[in-house]
Amino acid sequence: MRPLPLLSAICLAAGLLSTAPAALALTQEEATALVAERYGVEVLRAQASEVDGQRAWLLTVMEPGGTSNSAFRVTRLAVDRETGDLIPSFRHGSSGYQLPGSGGRFTRDTVQPSRAAGTVWR
Repeated sequence: MRPLPLLSAICLAAGLLSTAPAALALTQEEATALVAERYGVEVLRAQASEVDGQRAWLLTVMEPGGTSNSAFRVTRLAVDRETGDLIPSFRHGSSGYQLPGSGGRFTRDTVQPSRAAGTVWR
């Protein structure tokens, strides 16, 4: 009769460990407060998303007013749900930068089809 309580304890521990990453993830309110405090911006909107297979919060933020060129600028930031760190928008690749999720499908010829035909517009 001893194996049953031990088995129950193991199952309970395994269940708690399997839900631990979800419990440690930042909530929308925590991510909003963290970014607002860390970067001095106002968070306008937050949306749950996934960036390159990584769970993230997409935050639309606005910089405060003032006399600089960036006053009231609206930007979209991706924040990792597990760590609270920003996810970079660009990935450094062998031939330059790639946008997240593009998989390198944007080449010179697909962005500017006229270059593929040999015509260069100036």
